[in-house]
Formats: sequence, C-alpha cells, structure tokens
Amino acid sequence: MSVDAAPLETQPLTDFDELRRSLVVGYVVTAITAVVAVLVVRTDRGNVGLLSVAGFELGIAAFLAIGRSLPVWVIRLSAFAVAVGVVSAVVAFANPMGPAPLYYIWPALTCGHYGTRNDARLMMVFFAITFGLALGVAHDPQVPVITYVSMLSIAGLVLAVQHRDYARMRELTRQLADAAATDGLTRLINRRAFTDAFAREVERACLVGLPLSLIVFDLDHFKQLNDRFGHAAGDDALCAFSSILREQWSAGDVVARIGGEEFAVVLFDTDFSGAQDAVDRIAQSLRHWSLASPMILTTSAGIASLGPGTSSPLEMLVAADRALYVAKDAGRNRVAQVGDRAARELAPAA
Repeated sequence: MSVDAAPLETQPLTDFDELRRSLVVGYVVTAITAVVAVLVVRTDRGNVGLLSVAGFELGIAAFLAIGRSLPVWVIRLSAFAVAVGVVSAVVAFANPMGPAPLYYIWPALTCGHYGTRNDARLMMVFFAITFGLALGVAHDPQVPVITYVSMLSIAGLVLAVQHRDYARMRELTRQLADAAATDGLTRLINRRAFTDAFAREVERACLVGLPLSLIVFDLDHFKQLNDRFGHAAGDDALCAFSSILREQWSAGDVVARIGGEEFAVVLFDTDFSGAQDAVDRIAQSLRHWSLASPMILTTSAGIASLGPGTSSPLEMLVAADRALYVAKDAGRNRVAQVGDRAARELAPAA
C-alpha cells in the first residue's frame, strides 16, 4: 500500500500556510523597496504611483497575515497573478526603471516551488502581457526591447529550473516515505504504516456504519522450515505468501507484514463470515503453492470484527491475536475468531 505522487500537471498546491507566510514577507519587502526608491531618487516622476503600489502591497501583506484560513484560490491568486501584476506596476512607475524588472524573479521562484505546470504557463503568459504593457506605456519603446526579451527569458528559466528541482525533491520525499512504510523483503506495508492505516479504516467504518474485520495470519512452523531448508527458502516462503495476499486483495486494501512471519489484513465492509471465506481462499492458494514446492506451507489465522468490546484498533488487534493463539493451540492450519474456544481446521477443498 503506497501513496503515489500525482502527475505534475495536476499536482495540488501544498504547504498553503508556508506559502502564505512567504508571500507576506515578499510583499512587505517589495513595498519597502518601492518606498526607499522614492526617498533615494527624489524625483516627482512616478513617486505617487510607486507609493500607491507600496500601499497596495502592504495591504495585501496585512490581508495575508491575518487570513490564516484563506481559500486556496486566494493564495494562488496572491502568489502568482497579483505578484506579477504588482511587479509590472512597479516597472511602469519606476523612472528611471533601474533594476525593477529583477523583481519578477520573486513570483517566478514562488510559482516554480509551489505551483503546477498549468500555474507556470498561465503566470508566464500574464507576465509577458503585463511586462510588455508596463514597458510600452511608461518607457521609450525602443529602449526596453532587450530588457523585455532578457527578463522574459531569465524569469522563464528560473521558473523551469525551480519547478524541476522541486519536483525531484518531491519525488525523492515520496520514495523515502514509501521506503519507511514498506517491508523491504515482501514490499507490503510494515507495522508502523499498518498502525496508521488501520486506525483510518476503523474511523471510516465507524463513520459510515459499515462492518470491518481484521485477520492476523501466522505461518505455521516457520522456524522449522528455516532450519530445514535455509533462510533463503524461508524468505521465498514469506514472499510467496505476500504474493498470495496481494492476489487476493487490491492495492487499496490494508495488507501488511507486522512481524517476522506474521501478517495482517484489514477488510472494509466485511463481517466475520466474509473474513472466514477470505481465510479459506488464502489457505487454498497456499496448498496449490505447496504442491509445486518442496516446502509445505500452512497458516493459522485469527479474526476480529468491529463491534462491542472491539471498537478500537488496539482492541481489535488484541482480540485477533488471542483468536490466533486459539488456532495455533488447536493444532495450527486453523482459523478462530473472537470468542472461539476451539478453532476450525482449514480443511482441503473437496
């Protein structure tokens, strides 16, 4: 069971609060820079416009600072389109223009880190339009052509590199998360990941009012199998049993290796009877596998279902473990459920 990253074209914006805070800083810095430019240059041309832009930026910064529950679309708009528009306004009013276009790198970096490819495309189109208007309206059109082309190229390159690097980092983070949650031998989820997934399934079952069952499997006489055939053969047996479990259930189900030769399966919308049928199918698959192998592999199983006395993940796991011990004490190759004092043998199918 793993969580795959969405394609970059549809990857949702993440870390909204982090982005919101970074926007507050960005708008404040840009506003302060505009005010400093007015005070240092001390020219009447464009001063009112720059001060107006600075005031607008401080207003956006204050809005973002207090808006801890802002909708996603507002954060997107502030991060990409509004930021580009504000920089274009600064370029239009700054006279001389100086290094003002370099501030386009700020929304380019932000979009490259937090946005999707579609966000990047839309931002570059908006950038090209507003930057061109700012240069054409406020400056000599013969002078800024090279500035326009250069800045458009630089911002696009910054955005593309940042987006690529962040996508790689996101993929590496996903791989590390999968590795931390996956058993290295069987490729099933491990006990830590199982604990979290099981808790979510119990919560979901309680919320929608559907049955939920837990099966705990233990491979019989596994130590003797290792001693007789070797640890490599034992690993093959573990992998074979894992494959049988994967064939029975889909990737969306909770199937885990929770111990050396112990496995667990959480069955959503399945009661005791359905869980017993599932155990029978697993036992039958094991018998077929054993026919083609020098090893005879059987399993014992304990079943617990969500209900009074087993209403939490811990209570269900304890109950399933107790049922498993009943099955093993009864001679192995058996299945027992909560409340059973005797286990039912997993007899070969007729």
